[in-house]
Parts: sequence; structure tokens; C-alpha cells
Amino acid sequence: MNRMEYEMHEIKLYGPIGGMFGTSAEEFLDQIPKGSKDITVRIHSPGGSVGDGLAMHNALRDYSAGKVIAIVDGYAASSASFVMLAADEVHVHESSLVFLHKPWSVAEGNADDMRKSADDLDKHEEAISSIYMRKTGRSAEDIAQILNDETFLTGKEAVEMGFADVLIDDPEAEIEVAALLEFSTKLQGAIMSTQKTRKDIQSELDASIVEVEALKVSAQTDLDEAQALLGASEAVVAERDAEVLALTQGRDEAIADVESGK
Repeated sequence: MNRMEYEMHEIKLYGPIGGMFGTSAEEFLDQIPKGSKDITVRIHSPGGSVGDGLAMHNALRDYSAGKVIAIVDGYAASSASFVMLAADEVHVHESSLVFLHKPWSVAEGNADDMRKSADDLDKHEEAISSIYMRKTGRSAEDIAQILNDETFLTGKEAVEMGFADVLIDDPEAEIEVAALLEFSTKLQGAIMSTQKTRKDIQSELDASIVEVEALKVSAQTDLDEAQALLGASEAVVAERDAEVLALTQGRDEAIADVESGK
């Protein structure tokens, strides 16, 4: 199919899905103007949030105003690989890459938390596997193996394995897409160079936590020293009180002796 035959409104999913620097499901769907009919979704994404990806997928599947075509311009990786499957037709270039893998997360907590996190990941895998199975007609075991192998598919392989429907044969389109991806990469690099990355922010947060913990230790040390000084002062005061009491008692005894004529 020639690119000129895509006569419909285009929306883009370029860059990460969800997260701090990614496209949210709301931002993605806001690209569809009211009154649109057939739409094309152009995809070049490394993936990201499973939640945002599922919201995009389900919203596109519910789109009833017209036909939805997904075109993989570069990557349809991770979450983007099941967003594309919401389309009525998935079109890929020979040089497109589809990447499928098991969902993962960064977890923390005790042993029970870790077990719960693993169970939650199994639920996520079950949800996205159902999308892959519905599109390809493959068994749960087959999809599980593909995800476990962390599989890259070329455009041709994606069509052969049922993840895509049409292999685009348009040299002019390939050239245009290559130029578009190069521009997108440069633009994303320029943007990210002026912004803090998640790693930068996490590093600053970790440094702040270390600094706070150090301040807590220092404050506790100061408190312990102050309490020690207070304890020493109270001991000195008690000693002085005992001396005053002894002198007072001695004075009273001397006065009593004088009065009794001793």
C-alpha cells in the first residue's frame, strides 16, 4: 500500500508512554479531533506505562466513528506493541521493529510485598497476553514463550507471526519515515538535554535522603550530648544540695548544743 492512500486524520504515538516525560493516554486521545472518522495512528515508541498503554488500546478499540489503521514507523516496543493491536489494521515497514517482553516493575518492601508484586505482574502479563492472543490466534503457551524470550520482530516477521497485517512496500515512504525518525530523535535529544531525566531526579532524591539521614544522626548526637550534660549538671546540683543539707544540719546541731549549755 502506498502512503498516499492513507487519506485520514493522523495522530502520533512518538516517544515513551506515560511517566514523567511520556505521553499519557489522555494526551494521546486528545489528538483525535471531534468529528473525525477514519484515523491513522503513527507509532515510534519504546513503550512505558502498562496502565496508559491499556487505556490507549481499549479507547482505540472502542472507537466507532471509523476505521483505525496503525503504522509502525520505527519501534512498537513493550507497551506500544499492544497499543498498535487496537487498530483494525496494523501496517509495518520492513525496517519496523516490534518488541515483546514480560511486564516488569521496580518493587520494594518486605517478602510479602515482593510476593504480592510478583502476583500483580502475573495479572499484568495475563491482561496483555490476552491482547496478543486475540490478534494472532496463538496459544497462551506460545505467547508466554515469546514474552519470556524478549522477542524482537522485524516488520516481515510481525506480519508472518500475526502481529501485523500489511507490509508496506513504498520506497518513498521508507525515505520519508527515515527522515522523520532522524528529526524526531534529534528533537527528543534536544528536549531531554534541557530537562532532568528520571535517573537525575532519582539521584538527587537519593542524595537528599542521605543528607536528611545525616542531619537526623547529627541532631540525635547533639541531643545525646545535651542530655549527657544535663545529667552531669543534675548530678553536680544534687551533690551541692547534699553539701548544703549537711552544713545546715551541722549548724542546727551547733546551735542546739549552745542553747542546751553543752
